[in-house]
Amino acid sequence: MFDNLNKELEKFNSVQHVRIVLPLDEKGFFDRKCSNPECDRMFKIKYEDWRNIVNDEVVYCPICKHEAPSTEWNTSEQFEYIKSMGFNHIQEQIGNAMQKDAQRFNKKQKPGFISISLSYKPGNTIIFVPPSIAKELDQNYKCNICNCRYSFLGSAYFCPACGNENIDGNIKKWLRNINNFITKYSEMRNSFSNFLSEEDTNSYLFQLLEDHYCKIVSIFQSFAKQTFKRILGYGQIKIRKNIFQNLDESSKKWKELTDKSYEDIFDITKYNRIKEHFQIRHLLIHTSGIIDEDFIKNTNNTKYEKGKRILISFESLKDFLSLTNDLIKCMNSNWSESIK
Repeated sequence: MFDNLNKELEKFNSVQHVRIVLPLDEKGFFDRKCSNPECDRMFKIKYEDWRNIVNDEVVYCPICKHEAPSTEWNTSEQFEYIKSMGFNHIQEQIGNAMQKDAQRFNKKQKPGFISISLSYKPGNTIIFVPPSIAKELDQNYKCNICNCRYSFLGSAYFCPACGNENIDGNIKKWLRNINNFITKYSEMRNSFSNFLSEEDTNSYLFQLLEDHYCKIVSIFQSFAKQTFKRILGYGQIKIRKNIFQNLDESSKKWKELTDKSYEDIFDITKYNRIKEHFQIRHLLIHTSGIIDEDFIKNTNNTKYEKGKRILISFESLKDFLSLTNDLIKCMNSNWSESIK
């Protein structure tokens, strides 16, 4: 009697494909959410790249590098919408089958003293509103390995398609953060003074000043290490860990690899200034800023006195940031053609 219904039910023993359209933002980006509960961060991927570049077997979270199949990255709103649309699809298929079976049964009935007929009244189809779209994110990235485009509010460390570390994008973000600290310094001081004492405000801002100063070397190290490894033939040159924190030592390795050292591509006066900044950062990290004989010898500057603590000024931070930006630009312009 219920042949159509039975056939329809048998279909549900296998995978059913239902076309569901999820909204994109104005730039064509697709909302995604990390399935790692300890991360749970939102990000976006260009839908075109999600469809054509991202591998269904594994997707990487750009923040924590959690790995999961492509089906595991829906937001909670998207998940509920997909589940509801799937329920509607099942309801429609079963309803159509039951209606056909009822019509077929009624046609077979012959007139008589007793007549039997079947009728099917479908329930109301629930209309689900598509999930809202998260606002567009200004921090956009493009992987230099697979060209996947994605965005995140802040620093995204990995490409969601191939898992490649996003050094280029993060370097720009880190440098911009330091520049924002410089440009907003007065506003920050006024803001902190509203709920901190003058002493605590000075102490906190001075700590931020030193932290940003030290961060510049880490930024440069990340850039130099990545650039070095992207130049053909780098694997034949042995380098130690953290070599790019030492300008003179790494300069020799650049000479060996590209036939050009830092001194060959950078103004010598600027080079000597940035070397001193690197030495000051080394002092802050390893001796809590207390001046020792090695520091005096390496900087060859008579203004420093052994046993005293180095003091970082606002102008020093600005100078260090400016010199680092200049050196990075010189490295890009001189070695970009050598990058594979």
